[in-house]
This record gives sequence, structure tokens and C-alpha cells, in this order.
Amino acid sequence: MEKEGFKDLSFNDVPKAVEFLIDKVLIMSRQLESITKSDTINSSDSWMTIEGLANYLPDKPAVPTIYAWVNQKLIPYNKVGKRLYFLKSEINEWLKFGRRKTAAEIALEASARFEKKKK
Repeated sequence: MEKEGFKDLSFNDVPKAVEFLIDKVLIMSRQLESITKSDTINSSDSWMTIEGLANYLPDKPAVPTIYAWVNQKLIPYNKVGKRLYFLKSEINEWLKFGRRKTAAEIALEASARFEKKKK
């Protein structure tokens, strides 16, 4: 059953149409799952050198700045011999951790704490 067959459906055609739709949804679901898995593997868990990290970070810091962060233990890193490596997923988490809350989020937290104390 193709798309054109859906225009004039009778009650007797509904089971075939439902079967067709279920098959299409399953195919799309499998495709989406494989795309999601490959994106996660390729983008989240790749290793970067210090130069790669400098290019990856949004503000494009200088390499000496990143060395200073490593020295101060402000950024997650792995050291193999004398080389520094950074895992993209850890860097993404680190970037999220540094996110500042909006005024609305702060107000919501404050009101939730106030309500909790009130009870």
C-alpha cells in the first residue's frame, strides 16, 4: 500500500493501512536509532589534544590558557606521558557545569525553598 492508497480508505482497508504505518514507523525508528548511536559515538566520546580543545571550545582560548587551567585543575584532562588529552564528553559536561542560571531559574528555586520551609 502506497501513499496514494490512503486517499480513499474503506473500513476494510484499515488493517492493511495500520500494518503499513507500523512498518514505516519501525523502519524510521531503526534509522533514527542508528543515527543517534553513531552521532553519540562520534561526537561525545572522542579524544582531543590541547590544540583540538582550543579549537573546540566556544571562546577559542590560547593554548597557554588551557595549560593554566590544567595546572589549576579547573578542567578535566588525561595525561599520557607528557601529552594531555581531553575527552569530548567530559569537556561538554564541564561546559554545562559552568552554566549560569537565569533570573527566572533562581526565582523558581527561591520560591520552591520558601514553600518547603513554610511547610
